[in-house]
Amino acid sequence: MPEHPELSKKLSEEAHRELARRSLSGTWAYFLVVLVAALGTPYYQDYPLVLTTTVVLATVVGVLRLWVASSTLQNYARAPEAWRRRLRWAIYLTPVVWGFFLSTTMVLYGQAWTSALVMVLTAGIAAGATAAFNPDFPLVRGFQVILWVPAIVVCLTGRGGGFPVALLASIYLGYLLWQGKVQNRDYWRALEDREMLRIQTERLEETHRIKDEFLAVVTHDLRNALQGMMLYSNLVRRRARDPELVEMGNSLRESGKYMNELVNDLHDLARLGMKAIRLAPEEVDVQDIIARVIEEQNQPAGEQKVELRRGPTPAVKVVADRVRLRQILANLVSNAIKYNRQGGWVEVRTRQDGENVIVEVEDSGIGIEPEQQHRVFELFSRVHEGRIEGSGLGLAITRQLVELHEGSLELESSVEKGSTFRVRLPLGGPRSSFHDIHSAASALAS
Repeated sequence: MPEHPELSKKLSEEAHRELARRSLSGTWAYFLVVLVAALGTPYYQDYPLVLTTTVVLATVVGVLRLWVASSTLQNYARAPEAWRRRLRWAIYLTPVVWGFFLSTTMVLYGQAWTSALVMVLTAGIAAGATAAFNPDFPLVRGFQVILWVPAIVVCLTGRGGGFPVALLASIYLGYLLWQGKVQNRDYWRALEDREMLRIQTERLEETHRIKDEFLAVVTHDLRNALQGMMLYSNLVRRRARDPELVEMGNSLRESGKYMNELVNDLHDLARLGMKAIRLAPEEVDVQDIIARVIEEQNQPAGEQKVELRRGPTPAVKVVADRVRLRQILANLVSNAIKYNRQGGWVEVRTRQDGENVIVEVEDSGIGIEPEQQHRVFELFSRVHEGRIEGSGLGLAITRQLVELHEGSLELESSVEKGSTFRVRLPLGGPRSSFHDIHSAASALAS
């Protein structure tokens, strides 16, 4: 048991509720065992009074145990100690009845096969009790002692198989007690480990929540500061006559653009972690989105001397968040331009595949080695570290935005030949406009 009082109390309550649940399910097994003893032996012809008494007592005890176990589950919180005692005594009645039946059988039948059958049934009851009641070792110990000691005493008096059977039953009793102790220890260790894991998970989630809130506030403030910096960099470029100042303005503008992209990615990452991204699905013309993205990316493509073209794009409409779909395609096209080569090309095309629409962004860039491809969608991962500037956030966020739409993002790539990113979205849109990003946040970190 853990040392902390509150934790100990909580785990104890959980253990005894589990005990009550197991007692409920286990009681039905005792009814079955009694039925086997009644129908599988000549007991009714030989000793009808003994069998009838046992069946009646077992039935009464079984019904009582079912009621106590059910009531314990419902009322445990009101009086834990009282219900714990009631449950324990209700369980103890089972070995009292069956122990009486076993010892009586040993006296009446001696070494006949009826005694052997009842002994086997008793061994099954005992093994089941050890496993079912392992949350409470004192209960296991009391159950086994009450069940076996009367029969062992009978055998030691020279009846029911004599000393050899008594020795065998004693060894089995010792084994069951040892197993009960081991299983009780393992149960409590597992229970404590699970509770500690839950506590650590809650603390980690709280830490992530604070981090995400802080990141959202910081990125919001940085956006405002960057807008001012970009404004002044443009003024310097337009008004300066000194070539050196113009160059400084250009450098400041490029740095500002990179920082703005980074801040936008961090802001999206924070909102994903806070589960704050809500989709606004509507019917969207995919052709229109692609045309707008290509128009936006024409300038950076020209600066990189990369041909940006549109491949086959049949008229397809999909239910999606217009802004987020545009962001997905813009991220993929921008990435294809960035990791391309001078004189290369980027092609965007689309097609319908059953109940899905597929948008592919293919490039003639430097490609990605097969062993590195699994890292492409990992947070802060950069497979071309040091060669090309980037934060390692874009594709990770893009994948999560696709998954918000209940779609998938796939990659095919060959070194020095290029890459193809394939977005697959359901035509009917996501079933929910709000995605629980517990899974998304963990997927980003995995």
